[in-house]
Amino acid sequence: MSREPTGLSRPAPPSVEVTTDDTAQLLGRWRGGDRSAFDRILRDALPWLTAHVDRRLGERLRSHEELEDFVQDALVDFLTYGPGFEVRSRALLYALLKRIVENVLRDKNDYYRAKRRTRSVERPLPSDSVLQLDPPRADVQSPSGALRKSEDEARVRMALELMDPEERQILVMREWDQLTFAKIGAEIGVSEPAARMRSHRAMMRLSEIVHRMEEKGLAAVLDADPPR
Repeated sequence: MSREPTGLSRPAPPSVEVTTDDTAQLLGRWRGGDRSAFDRILRDALPWLTAHVDRRLGERLRSHEELEDFVQDALVDFLTYGPGFEVRSRALLYALLKRIVENVLRDKNDYYRAKRRTRSVERPLPSDSVLQLDPPRADVQSPSGALRKSEDEARVRMALELMDPEERQILVMREWDQLTFAKIGAEIGVSEPAARMRSHRAMMRLSEIVHRMEEKGLAAVLDADPPR
């Protein structure tokens, strides 16, 4: 997508609460490789999300890069390398993208973005692993079962996107990188027992998010877990 300067002085986009009939269609076209649908999603979402970041977190960004570039880079990275998903309304799509952008900003070491790209290349998800995020699916599995089965990896990856970046970093170190608790502790500056405890709590947290997403849908996860 070519970048065009938009600036924060542009007229605000329609309210995020307005449901658009073409949201699911655009996402489907994007998953099918339609670049124009991908560009349309970015073009529609970028002004609203940039304004949101400016209101909430702008002062933390202006010191190192332009707000709009930051937001666009975060969105392109997630939409390119994150799990495939489907939602039916712009309100829910924007709420998801807002959480992603906020978590990218809160990830002080930008740890997960690089790991996400590597994981996507080394262990790509099947093309049919598209998460139906609203409404929730009917055949709810236990979180532990979902974590064990490869066909549910897309749901686990989406849950990781919604986690606190510090908890997520520990899980990625442990589950993806296969680091020992001693090495994890050295990385984050805690003892080995503390790293073990934090890993356990993070895994429980991930399981909770997976279960809530399956049982109640994405909106319930976003409402219940505002960024800290």
